[in-house]
Amino acid sequence: DRAVDDMDVMKNQTKTVTVQEDAGSFHNPGIEDELTTARAYESQESQLSKWETFKKFPFSCYCVGVMIWTLNLTSFDIVAGGIVLSISQFRKHFGYQMPDGSYVVPAKWISAFSGGPLGAQIVGQYFSSFLSDQFGKKWIIIISLIFSAGFIGVEVAASNLHTFLIGKTLNGVCLGVIQSICVSYVSDTVPLVLRGIGIALCNISFSTGPMVVYIINYCLSDKDEDDQWAYKATFSAQWGFTVVSLIGLIFVPESPYYYIFKNKSQMAYRALQKLYKDPGASQEQRKIIKATVDQSREIAESTSYIDLFKGLNRIRTWISVMPFLILPNCGIYFTAAYTTYYFQLSGYDDRKSFRFTLGQQTISLVGCVVALFFVDSVGRRSGFLYGLGILIVFDFIIGIAGIYTHSQHAVNTTIAFMMFYGGTYNTFIGSLVYPVCAENPTSYLRSKTIALGLALTNVMNMLWSFVFPYLFNPDKVQI
Repeated sequence: DRAVDDMDVMKNQTKTVTVQEDAGSFHNPGIEDELTTARAYESQESQLSKWETFKKFPFSCYCVGVMIWTLNLTSFDIVAGGIVLSISQFRKHFGYQMPDGSYVVPAKWISAFSGGPLGAQIVGQYFSSFLSDQFGKKWIIIISLIFSAGFIGVEVAASNLHTFLIGKTLNGVCLGVIQSICVSYVSDTVPLVLRGIGIALCNISFSTGPMVVYIINYCLSDKDEDDQWAYKATFSAQWGFTVVSLIGLIFVPESPYYYIFKNKSQMAYRALQKLYKDPGASQEQRKIIKATVDQSREIAESTSYIDLFKGLNRIRTWISVMPFLILPNCGIYFTAAYTTYYFQLSGYDDRKSFRFTLGQQTISLVGCVVALFFVDSVGRRSGFLYGLGILIVFDFIIGIAGIYTHSQHAVNTTIAFMMFYGGTYNTFIGSLVYPVCAENPTSYLRSKTIALGLALTNVMNMLWSFVFPYLFNPDKVQI
């Protein structure tokens, strides 16, 4: 058995770890025999290359792809809520006129548009594990998507700030459920050899979703100033993601872990057959899942959030969620949330600001792809620390250059490092938090650990979303 400590868990990839209680080692001969068999099969599977694994289990990879596509909705909505501020038609419709003739949305409403949905996502993430444990992950995602489509309609049809905020906030609850369960499903079903890459791919949705937002806004940036579809089209595009996700989910089986939790072993086997298309592999995977779930049941008294902080689960939880708590405090919210609006306030016109933002998002997407090539070789902890160190240097450069607002060279330097910030972030820490959070918890508490990590990120993002508009908005501090 491998002992669990902070360094090992952060460095090692997904492995079955026998947890030891504080009072001594845990032993159960029946479960230990199952674990021995499971480890033997995992050892054989780990000998396959990534390409061989992909060819052997293509449908499992398809299911992971559907979940990652669905995650685009979360990032799309978050960025759309910020980028509409850079659309003059939105500011004219929902804002008021300044003495210089420009229109501005009050800072308190900007804060509410970002903070309200993030708070709602926390509520959705909290209840997601309870809902998925009771009714299954697939169907909760489908129901959440249907409700989300309705609330998107409220955003599109809104004629005042109050209605718009209600639509975004209610949609935020659905997106919180979707985000937490999709990441958990990927962790449940991705083949062992592809687990690091598969879970890291969850982060790519936070580049592809915004990329679509920026492309739409760039294409519509020359519309007539009274044309409300210049911003309504952005929110309407979410229906496209929703429809494709619903179609893709028709063919996706329920998570086999859900069936094992419910003691429906035969149903789990059927789900695994759909995933792996191989009776032998399905049988072995069922044994692995059953062994890990049985072990978790022996250790955990229940599956409540309280159990995350008991015994050695407390260490697992600490290691899993701390990276999520670091993310919003590294500076990414400042450089990503209102980028286009920053560029406009720096003196660039709408079209050029959108081009800058498209370039920034392209670099971010490249960073996500680059991360896939070393996520399994550099190590979680090392990659995270290296990335955080580089971002700290970027923060200082952006902060110091930003002081000299009357120097065009300083402004250009600030913009350049803001554009490369996202790529560096996604190459390192952005892509590593998901494997760390999904690999370390016991299978019995994985959904709740992921939900907790995402909720902590959103708590900090919500804090920044209320603060930043008062710092940069023209009717406030305007720094």
